Amino acid sequence: MSKKTIIKIAVAVVVVAGAIFAANSAGFFKSQSGAAPEMGKIVLFYGHDCPHCKDLELWMTNNGINDKVSMDKLEVQYNKDNQNLLKGAAKVCNMGETSIGVPFLWTGEGNCLLGVEPIEEFFNQKSGQQNNSQTQEIQINEASE
Repeated sequence: MSKKTIIKIAVAVVVVAGAIFAANSAGFFKSQSGAAPEMGKIVLFYGHDCPHCKDLELWMTNNGINDKVSMDKLEVQYNKDNQNLLKGAAKVCNMGETSIGVPFLWTGEGNCLLGVEPIEEFFNQKSGQQNNSQTQEIQINEASE
């Protein structure tokens, strides 16, 4: 290999390394996780194939929650941006990534709720209803008999 070829290769390596360093410094390779949802905005995170999420949605529909409480619903199973937003919410609530699941509710006040029952309780309070989770379950069970 000639001296010119070695110099060209060395210059190319330095240029590529410099470009990678500059892109990394600018945040090009960093994931966008860590951004939490807006304060004052209720966000329900759910998974498309999550059976608990489907149960919660049925309960919300049967109790008119969607008409009574304004919220965003974000699917996280297939949407990377929504996954990152969920991770950001969990971080604000001091939850580790291993304890995140769906359904997951960002209350809009910097609090997080995980699971059907706490989320139903939150929506009952928010909509001014009494605890309808038991009543609704009885109605569903009676209808299926």
